[in-house]
Amino acid sequence: MRVLLDTTYLLPTVGVAIKEISKDTVIKLLSKNYELSISEITFFELSAKAAK
Repeated sequence: MRVLLDTTYLLPTVGVAIKEISKDTVIKLLSKNYELSISEITFFELSAKAAK
């Protein structure tokens, strides 16, 4: 199954804690053989959040 991840699911990877999302959510999805897709704008948003 293919899953499109929103920036919110990747914020913990740059140190931004999200109450409802654990730090290992992406790893759990990968371990269950989901095919993850990420929008190009997500990388921009993550870099902006990480720079703060």
